[in-house]
Amino acid sequence: MRMAWAGVMISTVIGCTPIAEMTDQFVGDLKPPIFIGAQATGEYTVVVQFDEPATLLPDTIAVEPVRTVVSCETNGNDVTLEFDRPLEAGTQYWIDAVAEDERGNTTSFLVQFFGVNERLPQVIVNEFSCEGSSKHPDIVELLVLEDGNLGGMTLYDGSPSVYDDIKMLPPIDVAAGDFVLVHFKPQNVAEEVDELDDRTASGGLNAHPEAWDVWVDGGDGIPNTTGALTLCAYPGGPVLDGVLFSTKTYDPSDDLRGYGRAAQLQQAEEMVLIGAWSASGDVVIPQDAVNPLDSTATRTICRSDPWSDTNTRADWHIVPTGKSSFGEANCNDRY
Repeated sequence: MRMAWAGVMISTVIGCTPIAEMTDQFVGDLKPPIFIGAQATGEYTVVVQFDEPATLLPDTIAVEPVRTVVSCETNGNDVTLEFDRPLEAGTQYWIDAVAEDERGNTTSFLVQFFGVNERLPQVIVNEFSCEGSSKHPDIVELLVLEDGNLGGMTLYDGSPSVYDDIKMLPPIDVAAGDFVLVHFKPQNVAEEVDELDDRTASGGLNAHPEAWDVWVDGGDGIPNTTGALTLCAYPGGPVLDGVLFSTKTYDPSDDLRGYGRAAQLQQAEEMVLIGAWSASGDVVIPQDAVNPLDSTATRTICRSDPWSDTNTRADWHIVPTGKSSFGEANCNDRY
C-alpha cells in the first residue's frame, strides 16, 4: 500500500561564523513546508494545503492516473492545480511533487486524493446480515434516496479509522428507490462483477437482478457479534450513515466497558464522535447498539419501512425466518 511521505532536504553550513550569529541569520529558515492535505474541489482542480505559503516545483509534479497540469497557483497556504481533462468521480489519484517555501526550503510528498463527485446522492444502510451461511453470505444493502452517482462513496466494515474491510463504490448512476447490495464475502468466482450500467451483469451468489451488486475484493464477512458499518462520501470523508451492533453487555468495572476488544470500543466511540450513532448516556455502551443475537442468514437486520434514521437501535429490527429482503422493500414483521 502506498503511503504519503515527506522528505526534507537541508544544506549543511560550515564556517567560522559565531553560533549566535548563525542562529539569528537562519532562525526559521530550516523548516520546510509541512503538507496538511489534498482534496479535489471540482472536475478539473485539486487543492494541496501546507502549513505556510509554498509553491510546487513544476518539473517535479507527477499525477497518476496521468493528468497534465495546466496551471499551478498559490493562494495563502493553498496550492491549486488545474488539469487538462476532468477527474473521474471517485477515482483514486496520486500526486508526487516537491514543494518549496518562500525561503527556499523544500519537502517532497506523495499523497492520494479522490475525484470529486458532484452528484453524490443521499444513501442509507437499509439491511444487513452478519450471520451469513454458505448459501447466503454476508450482505449489506444500501437504499438510494435520490438520483445521483455513487462514485467514491465508501462503505467500511467498521469505522473509518478501525475497520476490517472497505468497499469504494464504482461510478454507478442511480435513481431514488434503487438498492445496492454490497457482498462482503465473495466466492471469488468470475461471475462476481461490479455492475456499472447493467443490473443483471453479475451472476455471483445472491446477486439480485433488480439491484446493483458490488463485491468486496478479498472480503471475509462481517463480525457476527460486535461491529459497525459506516458509509462515507469518500474514503475518510464526511459520514453519510452508519449502524452499530453488539451482543455484548456493559461492564462498568471493565476498561473496555464489556466490548471485549479495544478495537470494538474504538469503533463504537468513533461512530458517536462522527455523528453516525448516538449514545444513551455519557459514554457509548454495548446495549446502545443493535443486538444481532437472534439474526441468521435469512433473519436479517432491517431498518423499518418507511425508514427512520435516529442513529439508535430503535430504527432496526430482526425479521422472521425467511423474510430477508435484499434488493427489495424491507419486511416490517419482527422475529
